[in-house]
Amino acid sequence: MNTANQPDMTELIGKYLAGEANPTEAMQLDDWLADAGNAAEFQRMAALWHQLPGETSPQPPASSLAWTELEPLLHSKPQRGIVRFVFNRYVAAAVAGMLIILSVVWFNRRGKESQADDPSAYVMQTATQEIKSTTLPDSTFITVNQHSEVAYAADFGKPDRQLSLQGECYFDVTPDKQHPFIIQVADLTIKVVGTSFNVQEITPSGHVTVQVQSGVVQLYALGKMVTVQKGQSGFYHKQLQQLYVANSIDINSFGYATRSFSFNDIAFADACRYLEQAFHVSFMMDKQVFAGCRLTAHFDNKPLSYILDVINATLNISSRQEGDSVFITGNGCH
Repeated sequence: MNTANQPDMTELIGKYLAGEANPTEAMQLDDWLADAGNAAEFQRMAALWHQLPGETSPQPPASSLAWTELEPLLHSKPQRGIVRFVFNRYVAAAVAGMLIILSVVWFNRRGKESQADDPSAYVMQTATQEIKSTTLPDSTFITVNQHSEVAYAADFGKPDRQLSLQGECYFDVTPDKQHPFIIQVADLTIKVVGTSFNVQEITPSGHVTVQVQSGVVQLYALGKMVTVQKGQSGFYHKQLQQLYVANSIDINSFGYATRSFSFNDIAFADACRYLEQAFHVSFMMDKQVFAGCRLTAHFDNKPLSYILDVINATLNISSRQEGDSVFITGNGCH
């Protein structure tokens, strides 16, 4: 068994058995259990945990009560003397260990409750009618789309890098193998080391799409884990209870963050929808006149005015922007 940092793992196992482990801690325990000796030790501690009477949820430790309830077991008539010796030794060790673990879990819970009562302990990055870009304390760059919110602790990165997301956000995560980047979106947990990707939550269905532009991410839900690599998309369907991967991404769908578009012989109307989402404008045109128009063009971090000029020249049409509306005129495409 790997005994490195054993006191920390004992505490972590106690939190896990009590249902208090956060996603980062659960994955840390999962890595530790890869060792066969560690897995056997975990099973032994879990068995001892479940032998303890009473509720398993963390309560303020009461050593006298624990000993009172276990004392009959210590003095029950054994079938063989050697069995009694071993059993007593392990029960005593279990009680001592569990009391320590319960103490740690209880005080951790009290600390979390105190933090939850203090709104200043969290930082909110909220985008309502506009897109918001910012840099997190660990130098990770994020772009929060409209009607979306990112929340994280004021001490983000010390030691954990955890945040929650509602809506849609693009992440360019700073690599740090010692501190994985953890995103909680509804029932889905996303684990990252260093990569760029887009996360979109569809409410109220709870459907989440993760498109990976570079690097690798891991998705955890439904007691399962899938790995999503560069150029792949991960999908979580809460209602259908499905977690799966597809071998493609749609970079135009997160152009709101990258300002990069790759239109490869797509319908002009579809291109307009991507531009509407990215620049928050509305295209006004006669859909029947331009139904036959298709567009092939590539843009990398260009303003809308430049994109419209290229489209005008490519499709031989005219456009003018008035506020949040773009008016398209012309004879269509033949």
